[in-house]
Amino acid sequence: MLFADVVHSMDIAAKVGAERLREIMSELLDRSTAVVKRYDGSLSQFTGDGIMAVFGAPVALEDHAVHPSRSPSVYALDRAL
Repeated sequence: MLFADVVHSMDIAAKVGAERLREIMSELLDRSTAVVKRYDGSLSQFTGDGIMAVFGAPVALEDHAVHPSRSPSVYALDRAL
């Protein structure tokens, strides 16, 4: 399972405004979703300013125990953004 969110999103909103934050978050969530799918994960839910993803469910992966750690999820998300 992977949980990733934006640190200080309300501070960002105060600086850029609600509409610009919506645009930023939309792009961020699109890119994050692409990274999760690249490593055979499934998006479990959007959490306002982040995502929750699972690996090995609902579609089982033969190597599910090592798959998320083998796909350096946090690093991949960081690089994608």
